[in-house]
Formats: sequence, C-alpha cells, structure tokens
Amino acid sequence: MGAGTGETAVGARAEQPWRLRLCAADGSVLGAGALLGGKYALTCAHVLPEREVLVDLIGVGGHAPVPAKVIDNQLAPLRPDGGGDLALLALAEDQPPGWSARLRAGRLVPGRPVAAYGFPAGAPHGMWARAELSRAAGPGAEWVQLDAVHQGNRLRRGFSGAGVLDEASGAVVGLVVSEYSADGSVVAWMQPVATILRYLPVLAEWTDDTPLPPVDLPGLLDWLRQRRPGDIGVLRIGEADSARAEALREIARELGPSAVVIEAGGRTPGEVSGLIATLAGLRVGQQATRQVTLLLVGVDESAEPEALVRQVLNPLAEQGTAVVAGYRALDSPSLAALRSPGKVSSVEPPAAPPRPDSLVARIGALAALEEDVRRLWGGASGPRFAGLPEPPDRAGQLRPWLSAVRGMPAAERGPRLAECALRVDRGLRKATELRNRLVVHRERLRELRGLTQAYQRMAAEHGLAEDTELDPLYRTAFDRMLARPCVLAESEAAVQAYLRAVVRRVRDG
Repeated sequence: MGAGTGETAVGARAEQPWRLRLCAADGSVLGAGALLGGKYALTCAHVLPEREVLVDLIGVGGHAPVPAKVIDNQLAPLRPDGGGDLALLALAEDQPPGWSARLRAGRLVPGRPVAAYGFPAGAPHGMWARAELSRAAGPGAEWVQLDAVHQGNRLRRGFSGAGVLDEASGAVVGLVVSEYSADGSVVAWMQPVATILRYLPVLAEWTDDTPLPPVDLPGLLDWLRQRRPGDIGVLRIGEADSARAEALREIARELGPSAVVIEAGGRTPGEVSGLIATLAGLRVGQQATRQVTLLLVGVDESAEPEALVRQVLNPLAEQGTAVVAGYRALDSPSLAALRSPGKVSSVEPPAAPPRPDSLVARIGALAALEEDVRRLWGGASGPRFAGLPEPPDRAGQLRPWLSAVRGMPAAERGPRLAECALRVDRGLRKATELRNRLVVHRERLRELRGLTQAYQRMAAEHGLAEDTELDPLYRTAFDRMLARPCVLAESEAAVQAYLRAVVRRVRDG
C-alpha cells in the first residue's frame, strides 16, 4: 500500500486531489470523504445509508464515480453519545497513490487555520469553508471544535466526512463530524487524526506524526522590517497557547536579541514592567540604550489591560521602543488607549469590511445560540446553576445598531461594519463559552443523578430500601440536585456522602 504526499497547501486548496464526494446509487449526495492510499475512502459512518456507495473524485474531475464498499472490520458506527462515526471503504478501482491525502497527527493548538470541502444543500459540486481550530470538545473530549473565521463560507450541514486541511502544512488533520444546527451556524467539530487512529489503527500507514509547521502571520515580518522607533503594531494572536502566539514566539527566536517576547497574561502593569526590565533591559522613564522590539502576548488578558497600556506600553513607545501589542481579540477597550510618537497601526493587512447581509446572518446565529444558552441557564424560572451569569441579549442590542450603521454614508460605514463584526464575534465567543460551561454542569448533574439512583438500587438489593441512615442522605442529595439554583459543589458533596454510606452499609451487612 502506497502513501500520498499532501504537498499542495496554502493558496491551492482547489488542487487537493484527495477530496471525495459520496453519492447514493440514484446520484444524491450523501457527504464528503478523503482518499487514502489510492484505494480507500475515509468518511463518517452516519452519512452511509448502505454499505455500498459511489465515490466521486471531485478533487480531480473528469472521472466516472467509482463503487466503494465498507470494509467489515474498519467500521466504527455512530454511538448514542456521538462517538465512533467512522468508516473506511475499499474502492472498486485503484487510483494513483499521489492523489491520496496524508494524515497528520501532530499537536493541535487553538487558532490554526484550516479548511474543508463539503456539499451543503444547493451546492452539489461542493465548496470550501474556512475555520480555526479551537479546543477539545464532544463525547469524551474526542473532538476538536472548529470556529468560523470572520469572513467567508462556514462549515455546516453537508460537510460531514470532509477532510480538514491544515493550511500551513497541506496535511489532513481531522474529519468533520458535526455542526451546530442553528441557522447561520458558526461552530462545527472534527475528529482529529489522533482520535481516528484509536478507532481505525490501520490508518497509521498514511499518518505522519511530525510537528505541524508554524502558521503564517501576514504582515508581521513586513511591519518589523519597516517599523520605526516608537511605533506600536497591533496583532490578534488569540489565546496565549494559540497557533498565532506560538508563531510570534518562533519569529522572536529567529530574530534573536533584537526582539523579546513578554508574556503579559494575568500579570499586573508592575509585573510586566519588571519582566521587560529583566528580559529586555528597558525601563519606563529611562531612555533605551539599544534598539529592541517588544512582542507582548496577551495584553487584553493581563490583570489591568488599560493600566498596562497607559503606564508601560505608551511610555516605552515615547522613549523610542517599538512594540507589537498582541491581543486575544481586537475588541478590548485598552486598544483605544494606545498612544505613540510614531504610528499605531494593525500589523496585518486590512481586510475588506464585512457585508451587511453576512452580519445579519451572523447576528441571527448569535440570537439562536443565546436562546439555547438561556434555555440551558434556566429561562423564566431563574438560574438552574449558581455562579453562572444570566445570559445577556447581545443579538438584540446589535440588531438596531447594525440598522443604524447601514443608514450611514458609505465612507463611514466600513469602519462601523468592522466594529460590528468584532462585537458579533465577541458575543459568539462569550455565548459559546457560557454554553459550554452550562453543558458541563448539566452533564455532571446528570451523572450525579445516575450514580445516586444506581446506588439506591444497590442498597435495595441488599435489603436497605428503607434504611434509617441512608434515606436522609438520599433525600439530601436529591434536594441539593433539584434546588434552584443548584450549587454543584454542594450536590457533589451530598451525593458522595450517600455513596460512601451505601458502600459502608453493604460491606458491613
């Protein structure tokens, strides 16, 4: 069995010959897949209504569909919790091995740009959609979340089974398995190659586990070459462990002593200032004795972002130090506080302002997500869990704001639309974070209820159905779980007390 190369990559997504379209016998599109070894197709099990399908080499063109059949011992059916859901099919005719995908099982970090080719309704010939990797999610944390990028097509229904292309390497790092089903959804999930290998170890033959290359930071090297003393460049890097933050650190290593990375996340202005003095030899209030560029990671994740800008970054720029201010997201109020004797500018090339109609769809997606979050939170009955904030209605606030922006003169509209896009992105991020927390709380509460009921049955089987010690503990545990708002830590403690008591009573007879 041969191995493909996956060498085509950035700027040449259309040339990926491993892209497959899976069809039923009547020609209807079932989903997507990836060609492996010139003779196998990898896809999601749930897209296959039967064990035999037609495989169309959409990435090559000019070829008739090829029959393919699921290999008996290479099927991981979709489990009730969403796990599994993988199938390897054997093609009836071999294809050139060089057309095959190369899988990559390297470490995945948030923010890596990826793309997938799927077949949503109305697009039988398929289309690309771009996204960024997020973090582990899904059943047993087997998946990786895929967040939509600011502009362009989004992953949605019809992309199941599509290989997820890492744009920096050209390798396939996962398979699209699910998406958030609200209209205009902006979140999907993939099974990373590491998970796929656990279900289908045979795929190791086409897998490379070398580290993925750094991602590109468009415009940063140009900015560094052209920067003048006192310039401040603004760069979105995502979280401190993101792919873009790693790329920034790698660039600093390549530049040597002329650039110093400062990790600002969680630190006070005084702590950041001390770190700059130690690592770069620069002090606020003292003229710089050498030219060095500061690359700050996580300005908006520092303890006091605006104070950091006013007390440290701006004074250093006044003294002639060039600074790259790295932000998790470009919606921090501290951005407005940046001042420089040189120029404060974005490091990255300016993007075209988003279209109003795309913002309408994204606000609709935000509204649907917020409605789901409010339902999980507790709705009109009040909070289901203590310690989680009431979800705000960001979508309701953004709709009239966008309407006002659309009525502005064209010259003023662009910056306002870009600002609206940032607000929508921030709303989606915040709502997704709260939804994930609520889901985790709900699932843990469900687990606690299941444990309590299982141990109650065990007690009954040992003649302890109306035990005077166990019954009050059982009622206390359920009272804690049914309380509104539920304090999860108290529920955990009450359930564990009941479980320990059951074990003790059963053991002691």
